[in-house]
Amino acid sequence: MKTILIALFLLVILNGSGLSSVGQEPLGKADQEIIHRAHEFVACLERGDFESATKYFDATMKEMSPPQKMEQFWKDFQTQVGGLR
Repeated sequence: MKTILIALFLLVILNGSGLSSVGQEPLGKADQEIIHRAHEFVACLERGDFESATKYFDATMKEMSPPQKMEQFWKDFQTQVGGLR
């Protein structure tokens, strides 16, 4: 669960960090793909599509955080932190 919180925290930071702002090098294709996947993951959570959200997990994460746990995590996260903007 701690790993998921850290990952979500990083996603939020990356989303609002202005990585492609003026004066910085443009993002490479690999970086753009990571950010795209992060947005898709969060979109799955926001839609309540926890089955699809887990497709981004490796085997260990799938075992530790099945869709049912992700649903509970997302509810707890929203209760504790609020929704994402």
